[in-house]
Amino acid sequence: MPHFHAQYAEYEGVYDFEANLIEGTLPRKQAKLVEAWALLHSDELNAAWKAWNNHGEIIKIEGLR
Repeated sequence: MPHFHAQYAEYEGVYDFEANLIEGTLPRKQAKLVEAWALLHSDELNAAWKAWNNHGEIIKIEGLR
């Protein structure tokens, strides 16, 4: 299943590309930021996932700061 990991301090959440939390936990404020980020970067997430599965290539996407 296409997914990404988000980390904040000692917390980690795993999200699908529609910004749904699949596993783990993040504080509410950070979770909302990650969800918004995922929706803004959905095309990049899909392209990175395809590159990884087709060629083993890792494409970094600028995260939150």
